[in-house]
Amino acid sequence: MAYDNKYRERVICYVQEGHTQEATSIVFDVGTSTIKRWFAEYRATGTPGGGYRLGKRHAKKTHPEKLAAYMEAHPDALLKEVAKELSCCIGAVSKALVRDHYTRKKRPGSTKSVTKKSDKPIAKK
Repeated sequence: MAYDNKYRERVICYVQEGHTQEATSIVFDVGTSTIKRWFAEYRATGTPGGGYRLGKRHAKKTHPEKLAAYMEAHPDALLKEVAKELSCCIGAVSKALVRDHYTRKKRPGSTKSVTKKSDKPIAKK
């Protein structure tokens, strides 16, 4: 969970007033490891941290141009082959293919067994 910078600053001030990190953890309902990390960040940079997650840092690891060129040349390539060529993981390739609207492995026309129905009515005994 991301905490607001003002909240982080209040936690840091509370610790600086002389309270232990364990007591601060109880008062503010934040884990002690989180407080230690914020305090270390505060000592290093002067601010207690970002307040948001970075997320999707490697979203473009599968370059769309390279992926398109490889898929054009090798339309039947397996995901692990494409991943090896682009130097990334299989999950990244899978997500990139969905993002770029590539379709993969289609099922045959009919996968269910078809039973032929008789036109004759069933006679009751």
